[in-house]
Amino acid sequence: MARTKNIDPRIKDQVVLARGKRTGAEFARLLGVSSAAVSNWEHGENEPSTEILIKLAALCTGEIHAFFVNKAAEKSGLSGSIMLSDAAKRTMREASAKVFGKRRSFVSIKLSSGFAGAGPAYEHGDDLVEGEIMVPADLCPNAANTRCVRIRGTSMEPAMADGTIAAVDLSAREIARLKGRVVAARHAVEGIVVKRLVLVAKEWRLASDAPGHDPLRLQDGWQIIGKVVWWIQRAES
Repeated sequence: MARTKNIDPRIKDQVVLARGKRTGAEFARLLGVSSAAVSNWEHGENEPSTEILIKLAALCTGEIHAFFVNKAAEKSGLSGSIMLSDAAKRTMREASAKVFGKRRSFVSIKLSSGFAGAGPAYEHGDDLVEGEIMVPADLCPNAANTRCVRIRGTSMEPAMADGTIAAVDLSAREIARLKGRVVAARHAVEGIVVKRLVLVAKEWRLASDAPGHDPLRLQDGWQIIGKVVWWIQRAES
């Protein structure tokens, strides 16, 4: 005797609602499946996989979105929050593709906990992660070696204010190629700073953009840990 599939009877109605006014073929193309697969779901003959459930969640809002997130969590055994995070990332990628074309994609950059000093140096847990930031991939071609860090202090104003989040490419450490660039540097005792690397009388220094701050001499125990490739900050209210 053939075994009956254990199919959630709610699936077919939720898929129909998710499809909306799209044709079955259009909907199938969005999900990367065949029209026959969509038809089977809508007739209650089969259930979408976990990956397709996440894609469905990314296409929907409200109660329908929540339904697919919960179904994906149930099927995978992972938490709903993880499924929701994945669905949110997919939603961002879908939105970016509509605006910028399919070649536009996003990458996730780790945000380190703690601060880097723009003024006095700060102890910084660069191995600890506070969260992640999604950015366009073309802004971060070396995403695997890039970390974001919050800046504390005013010595890099006006370009970088207190609270700015800076992205540091940890693979860019060749001093000769960093002249005049904003870099992150670490001292075993002082901590981490974000400064501009300059050459003065054949001596490398870490200088502030704002006046009134004495430069740090690189030879006094400072080590370049990466180049600041971009930064984001809150606009003035």
